[in-house]
Amino acid sequence: MGRKAKSDLLLYKSIQATLSAIELYNKPNFSYREESFTILMVNTWELLLKAKILNDANQDVASVYIIDTSKRKKGWNSYKKSRYKKIRLGNFFAIDICVAMSKLSLRKDLSAQLD
Repeated sequence: MGRKAKSDLLLYKSIQATLSAIELYNKPNFSYREESFTILMVNTWELLLKAKILNDANQDVASVYIIDTSKRKKGWNSYKKSRYKKIRLGNFFAIDICVAMSKLSLRKDLSAQLD
């Protein structure tokens, strides 16, 4: 049995986030339930959009990374390869939901609420 594609893993995570959001929303005595539901559903959409980007890019994980432009200089010190932004732990920064929506060129009425 082969390894699952990264887009499939993100799709699975988005389904789990959706189920968590619904389960949380259906709890009768949960004081922050609407806000938690909204956060989880935004997370679901972000994961779905990243899964689509990865699928379109033939599972190239670099397609969801943010290119670091702060250290680029012209001349002899320029990078030959693209460098990606990293967090303190060394992991790469990933794009957010707004960038993912613009990369996929979604219809304007779908992305208008985020502007």
